[in-house]
Amino acid sequence: MWQKYLIGVEGDFGALALNHTLTDWNDVFLPADLILLSQKTSWYGTLRGRIGTTTGPALLYLTGGAAWVRLQDGVVPTSPASVPGSITSKTGTGWTWGGGTEVALDQHWSAKLESLYVNSGTSNRGVFSPLPAFPAGFKERFVIVRFGLNYAFN
Repeated sequence: MWQKYLIGVEGDFGALALNHTLTDWNDVFLPADLILLSQKTSWYGTLRGRIGTTTGPALLYLTGGAAWVRLQDGVVPTSPASVPGSITSKTGTGWTWGGGTEVALDQHWSAKLESLYVNSGTSNRGVFSPLPAFPAGFKERFVIVRFGLNYAFN
């Protein structure tokens, strides 16, 4: 049986249009006041190493490296009397790892299924109301599953 191994570098850039809002009613201090915690993303990019082996027409591989995510998170103001808003935009830097398979369909075409776990850190905010502040933490972690169709110019 003939085994082939692959070692390489891969970079990518893609859309990651997530928008999530969590409502905290802040009912301990102000029963009528609610707080909206928001997290949005727009894009991500990775630069990864890739190592794998073939099993006939399929390539099985593991991948890992650096990741960047453009995101906004913070507190959304809900009314003039509410908690002041504090939305922050940034490009989070972190790491990614994952794996996948790529299957040859013919001499030029292949199909790819891949999953990546992306961790670009944590943001912590102090949410202030007329009473003492409380912390709000945003975990900037995402799982991306994607399918691709590739063409090789060989």
